[in-house]
Amino acid sequence: MELYLTTIFLLILLGFLTGTISVIAGIGGGVFFVSIMTLLFLMPINIAIDTSTFIILASSCAGFITYLKQGRTNFKLALTFGVFSILGSVFATILFSFIQIDNSMLKILFALTLLVAGLNMIHKAIKAKGGLTSKDLEKGEFSLLDYDYKTNLKKAIP
Repeated sequence: MELYLTTIFLLILLGFLTGTISVIAGIGGGVFFVSIMTLLFLMPINIAIDTSTFIILASSCAGFITYLKQGRTNFKLALTFGVFSILGSVFATILFSFIQIDNSMLKILFALTLLVAGLNMIHKAIKAKGGLTSKDLEKGEFSLLDYDYKTNLKKAIP
């Protein structure tokens, strides 16, 4: 991929926006990074996923340092998840060195993961509102645009 001035500007802009959203929402940002790389830059998904992993490492470290300074880090939970996350990553790396998955299957797995995560977030948003009835739908009373993300963001993220 050749880097032209417009490409560099686009990378800076999208990187800044994605990093900001990722830290605010408490997600790694891989969903955004992989989507941007595959859709905008036409990168093969396997390379986009691997590149995204490196980007997530850098952006997550920045968020972690900020939250650490603010005293918002639960070390016991972070260490427990961290150790088993590393073990799972090592296991997956070893497993997939023997089992080859082509890019079309990776795209399907990625899309299904996004679908499940999105449906889960919508479900949690509806549940946080107190439920959704058919009367709400008829009246048009429920809208994700009316959802108070600032106070309920934590409840709506899986």
